[in-house]
Amino acid sequence: MTRPTKEERERLQERIRRLYFTKCMLIEERDILTEFLYRIEIVRERLTEARQLAEDYRGREEIHQRFDELVTMIRSLYIR
Repeated sequence: MTRPTKEERERLQERIRRLYFTKCMLIEERDILTEFLYRIEIVRERLTEARQLAEDYRGREEIHQRFDELVTMIRSLYIR
């Protein structure tokens, strides 16, 4: 096996530099995407909490409405 020529070594070194740069950029992109996915997960959790609160609120509204109906019915029973 022969030793690479100076030009071949330079080409290889340049290719290694470009590959290393690409690797660094990919790692940076991965980190950005990981952070983005983490934030999406937080938003999903908060949406779930908000839906639950909305459901609870609707339940309370129904209870208040039924209570008001019962109060109206009871008041209608009073003879004046």
